[in-house]
Amino acid sequence: MLGKIIAGRYEILEDIAGGGMATVYQGRDTILDRIVAIKVMDPNLGKDDEFVKRFILEAQATGRLSHPNIVNVYDAGEENGLYYMVMEFVEGITLKDHIIEKGFLSAEEAVNITIQISDGLAHAHRQGIIHRDIKPHNILCTPDGRYKLTDFGIARLVDGASHLTKTGTVMGSVHYFSPEQASGQTISYPSDLYSLGVVLFEMLTGSVPFDAKEHILVAMMHLHDEVPDPRLVQEDLSESLKQVINRVLAKKPEERYQNADEFKFALQQTLSDPVPESYPETHITTSSDEYEVEWKRETRETQNTSSRLKYMLIGLGVILIVCLGYFFSSPGEPNADNTNNVSTEQTSTTTNEKSYIIVVGLFQHRENAEKLVKKLSNHQLNATISPQDLDGKQHYRVYLGYYTDKNQANDQLAIVQQSGVKDSKDAYILQVKAQSKKGGS
Repeated sequence: MLGKIIAGRYEILEDIAGGGMATVYQGRDTILDRIVAIKVMDPNLGKDDEFVKRFILEAQATGRLSHPNIVNVYDAGEENGLYYMVMEFVEGITLKDHIIEKGFLSAEEAVNITIQISDGLAHAHRQGIIHRDIKPHNILCTPDGRYKLTDFGIARLVDGASHLTKTGTVMGSVHYFSPEQASGQTISYPSDLYSLGVVLFEMLTGSVPFDAKEHILVAMMHLHDEVPDPRLVQEDLSESLKQVINRVLAKKPEERYQNADEFKFALQQTLSDPVPESYPETHITTSSDEYEVEWKRETRETQNTSSRLKYMLIGLGVILIVCLGYFFSSPGEPNADNTNNVSTEQTSTTTNEKSYIIVVGLFQHRENAEKLVKKLSNHQLNATISPQDLDGKQHYRVYLGYYTDKNQANDQLAIVQQSGVKDSKDAYILQVKAQSKKGGS
């Protein structure tokens, strides 16, 4: 293709990027003498009416738009079975590359980028166009800091007769799906806002909120899992920004922002929020006569791991039945509470000279301890919460046990550390003093 001239004016200079449907080249408009991007559909797909219609739809949808935060389309056509689209050439990198380079972005930068894309989306939505594939790979970054939305390849024309998908058809990129996309339901403008919310979350944390090896598991997470707190990565994010993220990533479309202008306004308000939220804490160093250990903050990976196993069981019904049968027939750990309930230690039951517990976590806030207990319970590990007074401050210890035999404790520790719950890698065995049996309320 290099050196080929299309439609008598567009010279193909070099390959920029390729995809499953088309290849994008850097080219030159020989009439206007300017550099352009030329998207050429895979010739093998030229006989497939479905792909041809989608390619034409992208040209029609993007051709309606003229906005500084959307890559403009100049021309489109077909020549000898070769379908092409001529677009504005953006010299720069994708937002995905930018996130990878920096790890994660500051709140101010991430919000400003999201505001720019919200502007572009608002323009598209006013033209009756839903993008349906918002992701950082489809956002281009110019050297002067302008961000542009591109690739309307699976866009939907709300008011057109050229809508190519029906309810039950899933289109888009699974990590950025809205819940209604994940379930194949009819979508509207809040679906794009959800996807942009995922991009905002990724900019702030360096990771998407939901991830798993199997795409179906990621889709199920969008439908059912709570969005992790981005402050686990950036502790000083404002409470107002956290609330905006929670709303734009609401499971139900009607609970999100209903248009891009509303979302943009909410984002602008967060930039003036003077009160950062420092909770949850990280790297708590605790010490007592019995132990001294430093604890890491909770991360999204623990939630993703437990969700992955949960939805694997959902997807594999036979394994679910077997696992549940095993679970209900197996004895629990000594003195461990029911996994369906988060409990606080209120009685001491051991009468042995030596007893051992497996300490998995220590937190200043009880709700973080409860989250860890629930994650462990998803692995059939029965944990207990015990209030601890350290340096005059209330903390909450998450532990398993008691175990009267250290070998038994060691065996259980290995199971905990191999559970996949990230915090459990630092679990350790603690010998506790002998206690007489007593009751409590």
